[in-house]
Amino acid sequence: MILPYNFTRSIIRSKRDNFGAAVKYSFHDSGKGLLLCGSPLLREIGLGLTSVKVTVSNPFDPKLGEEFELIVDTGSVLSWILRGLLEKLNIKPRRRRDFKTIEGRSILRDVGLATIKYEQYEADVEVVFAEEKDVSVLGATALESLGYRVNPITEKLEYIGLLAAQ
Repeated sequence: MILPYNFTRSIIRSKRDNFGAAVKYSFHDSGKGLLLCGSPLLREIGLGLTSVKVTVSNPFDPKLGEEFELIVDTGSVLSWILRGLLEKLNIKPRRRRDFKTIEGRSILRDVGLATIKYEQYEADVEVVFAEEKDVSVLGATALESLGYRVNPITEKLEYIGLLAAQ
């Protein structure tokens, strides 16, 4: 497996700066490779990434769900899930949105609603229909909607509950 140059550089820089799981690696379309979530190569190069098994389902038909592993990316506002998986769950795009890559380029992707469940908590969140060359990640909105944060020391998710604005 080949990691895109920008992906490798970003993770190494973030890891060296002790940002733990809050790495900026989901900017994905350098055209030099593909990262599969949970790849053994990441462990081989000694990078501490937080990945979790979640269930993604159709909010309008909850029996259509599938469990898979996502890398936690607190630098990505939305979660990115492969288009083929979302289509298999009969999740439909609702609109197209413009995203900026780490190189400053603009890319368009479809977005839609999905239910994401981790442990006993679930949330309905907007997700990006990721293309094959994109990285699948659990973004900050889903993480916060589920009531979790990444512990920067243990690189594991901790349940902190939902925070109220008062």
